[in-house]
Amino acid sequence: MDKREMLIRKTENEYENFIDNLKQCSFDVILENADMITNMKLIKDYISKGHIVHGEDVDFLLSIDKPLQTIYESFEQSTEDIINALEEAVSEARYYGETVEQPPEYIQKLTEKILSGITNVSDFISPQGEIKDAELFELVSVMSSIITKEDAMFLMQFKKPLDVMSDLVPYNDSDKNNIYIALEKMRNSDIYTMPYSLDSDSVLPEAKFRHNAINNINNIVPKPDFNTTANWLKLCREIFLEDAESAEINPYVSLVDAMYYASEQHGSEILQKLYDMGEEKCITPMEIKGAAAYLANGGNIKRVPSLAQEGYFEEIHPNNTESISDSEDEEMEM
Repeated sequence: MDKREMLIRKTENEYENFIDNLKQCSFDVILENADMITNMKLIKDYISKGHIVHGEDVDFLLSIDKPLQTIYESFEQSTEDIINALEEAVSEARYYGETVEQPPEYIQKLTEKILSGITNVSDFISPQGEIKDAELFELVSVMSSIITKEDAMFLMQFKKPLDVMSDLVPYNDSDKNNIYIALEKMRNSDIYTMPYSLDSDSVLPEAKFRHNAINNINNIVPKPDFNTTANWLKLCREIFLEDAESAEINPYVSLVDAMYYASEQHGSEILQKLYDMGEEKCITPMEIKGAAAYLANGGNIKRVPSLAQEGYFEEIHPNNTESISDSEDEEMEM
């Protein structure tokens, strides 16, 4: 047996031992090593086919205990030239080192929850040592680097967070911009209308408040639209969520109360105008009452966002529009 054949045998044995040891680990450890499993197999296969190592590299790799792991630690996969990337990893293996930081606690908890539905490691890793649904878990790995604590808490409300994550973003789409868009959509969703089983012990008070607020707004506004409602709720969450998380305060009650007031005092038509404005620009719940009165006295809906930004609805109770010139309103109509 020549040295190259010895190296092939050594790397195959190392990979078999790696997989055997991994099968004894918890699911969260398996998921954390998903990238390593995929690339270790890729490196082993390329060595078996006679790629990567030149004569001078064989002696070095035979002299170390774990050649596959050594190459992996220096490996940066390139879809354009994998062989070249692997050859560079071999040449740099003696000098390259990488420290892997532990993921935040909320990511670790989410990982445990994701894998809680898997009952058998053999269902997760095939006899050949391959991760089943590798593309899906690559997506999970990418999303885990983006997910915030708030996102993790949202996903933990479901019995199978992986189902929610995989439905939000297609398996073949790991583009971070699209993942950000998907997570934003998720944050603005009503969990009680999503087609997934909830974990009742993990449902957040904010989710219950959000569900009730959506139902109330649908009852108040003549022609509600989910995306517009989501914009209003998003603003409230940004203003009040820190208090809501710490003290279970309803961050949406002031919005619902203000919309009730606007409808009762000035009619559903005025409310609808204010609500529709939220498709592009929302004002705070504290400003809605003043804005409704301003509109009821002949004010221009197009001026409401800029007036709110100037503090007009906070500084005075606009029972008339005398301070707004006709010429300014005409400019807005043009």
